[in-house]
Amino acid sequence: MNNEYLLRDHKFNSARPPRSKNFLLTAMLIASLGLNAYFLFYDKVGEWTSTASAALHRTEPKTQSLPTEKKRVVKPVAVKAAERPVRKEAPQARAFEVKRTAYISEDRSGDPSARFLRFKIKHSLNHSVCVLDVEKECAQLSAHIGRLLAWFLDIDSQMRKGDALETIYKKTDDPSPFKILRLTYRSQYLNKTFEANYFESPETTGYFDGRGNDVALRLKPPKAPMKDYIEITSLPGDYRKGRLRGHSGADFKAAVGTPVYSSFDGRVTRINWNFSRNGDCVEVEHPRLGIKTLYLHLNKVLVKKGQRVGAGRQIGESGNTGRSFGPHLHYEIQSLKRREKIINPFKFRHHATFTRKIPSARLEDFKKTIRLYEAVARSG
Repeated sequence: MNNEYLLRDHKFNSARPPRSKNFLLTAMLIASLGLNAYFLFYDKVGEWTSTASAALHRTEPKTQSLPTEKKRVVKPVAVKAAERPVRKEAPQARAFEVKRTAYISEDRSGDPSARFLRFKIKHSLNHSVCVLDVEKECAQLSAHIGRLLAWFLDIDSQMRKGDALETIYKKTDDPSPFKILRLTYRSQYLNKTFEANYFESPETTGYFDGRGNDVALRLKPPKAPMKDYIEITSLPGDYRKGRLRGHSGADFKAAVGTPVYSSFDGRVTRINWNFSRNGDCVEVEHPRLGIKTLYLHLNKVLVKKGQRVGAGRQIGESGNTGRSFGPHLHYEIQSLKRREKIINPFKFRHHATFTRKIPSARLEDFKKTIRLYEAVARSG
């Protein structure tokens, strides 16, 4: 009997699952429904919180500036300043604007201004000027400075790192955009300070030292292409802007019609060739000296090809023809054997040189000019 009961009970239990399993399934279902309800409620609360936070940030700036707001205002300015390149040498260069004064040339149009630079030589003259980043055409400004320094020292061999240079210059409307008014240079190699001051008067115009002596050399007649001229505006080897670089002669600034002379005895070999570039021009060959001389941009030619001329014989008049940016004479000396060789007439052994001095009647005007320059330098 007991066995039959056990058998029946076993069959009943196999047909229906135990109560413990039913309880487990019910618990899992309740937990799942509870979690869904919780997350649904949490997302709604988070949405309310985000909306309230946004509303708070929109209204708070009207009544209060938060510290984070101040940082956001300052930060963009700091970034821009950091992105702007700054050169260490730039603070050494200063510009000083001055009004029109007596020492400014009256033939200049417009309202000129003077600028002041003080710096020390780093590597080369051109590098030292251009690294200041004060002029877009820094190479031409460097060429103007170098042209004046060439009267004092050999730039290639005697310039030293640390030499001190000060200059006052102005910008012009001419093709050559700068005019040096004053230059001082302290040379370590020569242990000397050089000075050049631009001065204009009816009798003398040019650059003079502090005592009124000519800085630039002049060629002594009769072996000189011109007796009367304003100043030397270019020397052999000067910088030239454009495709053709360098300069092969000396430019004598002079009024149109100023007499031009043959420097030495010789024979005229050419006149008026390559007019678009040279304008009216004369070439004279001097076989005994092994050279030929060229006279370009003339207003008038007074000799013919094949004609023999003596030293000091007038061969033309200065002008402004051909590729010229102002009335002047381009005077050039070429070697007959080596045409590419550039000969500086002021260093040529067959040219004698001399210097002038400001007339005593103009010394007081010159001293006033010096005081004006010094005032600009002190203000700079």
